[in-house]
Amino acid sequence: MTAVLAILVGGYCLWRVFIRGESSAIGAFPWLLLAAAMLIIVAVLVAFPIAEVIGTWVSRFYMPAASGIPPVSYILAERYELERQWEKSLNEYQKIIDYHPKELPAHLGRMRVILRGFEDVKLAESYFRKSQKQFQEQESCDTLSKEWEKLCAEQQARGI
Repeated sequence: MTAVLAILVGGYCLWRVFIRGESSAIGAFPWLLLAAAMLIIVAVLVAFPIAEVIGTWVSRFYMPAASGIPPVSYILAERYELERQWEKSLNEYQKIIDYHPKELPAHLGRMRVILRGFEDVKLAESYFRKSQKQFQEQESCDTLSKEWEKLCAEQQARGI
């Protein structure tokens, strides 16, 4: 309602200057100043609703509102792994797997953290078996098996 009123007042001011025709610049200046003020008011009133609509539309790319499932992000899991914060890293990989069970890199990261950080071969093997059941695609199973063999060889080289 306020925006409509500001548009009407601004329109009247412009009508006074350009249609009715003020004869002098001094007489036209206050009307043009008032029209500019009304334009600023309209811009401020309209900007926030437009920004909200655009923001809501853009936010759907990053966090789909309908599903409630967060997008895949390995940033924390990998950061914790680099910092040797094994438990935090394992929790982050597990969160990814809980929301995105077909995310192969999360399964590989979980095995890697268990073997390198916790040095628990039995636990890692049980997760490896669970991960194998998760994937039916041959390529994923092969990747999982190769990574498992590589991690086991690494553990044997370390003498664990």
